[in-house]
Amino acid sequence: VKNVTSSKKEKMSVTIVGGGLSGLYSAYLLDRAGLKTTIIEGGNHFGGRILSYREGSDFIGELGGEWISNGQQNLLSLIKELGLTTVAHNVQKEIIFSDNKKHSEFSQDSKIILKKILGLHHNMSEKQKQGLDKADIFNYLKYQGVRESDLFYLEMKYRLRYGESIRNLSANKSLSDFINFEFHPETVLRIHGGNQSIIEKLLSKLQKSEKILKDQVVEIDQSTKVVKVKTKSGKIFDSDVCNVSIPHALIS
Repeated sequence: VKNVTSSKKEKMSVTIVGGGLSGLYSAYLLDRAGLKTTIIEGGNHFGGRILSYREGSDFIGELGGEWISNGQQNLLSLIKELGLTTVAHNVQKEIIFSDNKKHSEFSQDSKIILKKILGLHHNMSEKQKQGLDKADIFNYLKYQGVRESDLFYLEMKYRLRYGESIRNLSANKSLSDFINFEFHPETVLRIHGGNQSIIEKLLSKLQKSEKILKDQVVEIDQSTKVVKVKTKSGKIFDSDVCNVSIPHALIS
């Protein structure tokens, strides 16, 4: 973009596949640079893994990405740039690591197995961990003896967080995340008013962008100078560049 003249920028267009945080942030940067963007989201809302449930002004529940760590400097810089603020967020220990036997969502037998697996994973060499990238976490835990009902619970719980089924996630990556859930940082943050505020703020900045919801992209043709993006409804969008910002498992 830096090497493109102003007159060419006004004529250039970019189709962005995926309206999650990365897709909207891409559109935000391109819009600031003077390029026309079209955002296509196959789901029923923009924001991807970020979704807040609000009930009045007193209750906010995060249904997707729940907290922000102090190490996520790029995200914290964007939050500040958009005029948003962060507040301290109290994170309860994950129910699957809780010692409270009253909870029925995750069986005690599976908790014991998972804790044992996490301990083994923590002591693995990098080469051994890389070997686990060849297995998905769903079947790996099933092989280790975790109950089918508990696997279903994990699938439902983390589908929104990851943006895809745990059947498509590497065992190594997922176990690393589970360890973070168990030993989460003492101080974590959330966006004041709900994490979805960052999505709403980005959308408000994209008045010139065309936004398409509930229409999945089924084909991208780059065989000519113009990139053609076709959706499930049969619409075709022509642009100079296509930016794909969806989970890799959704790319056929």
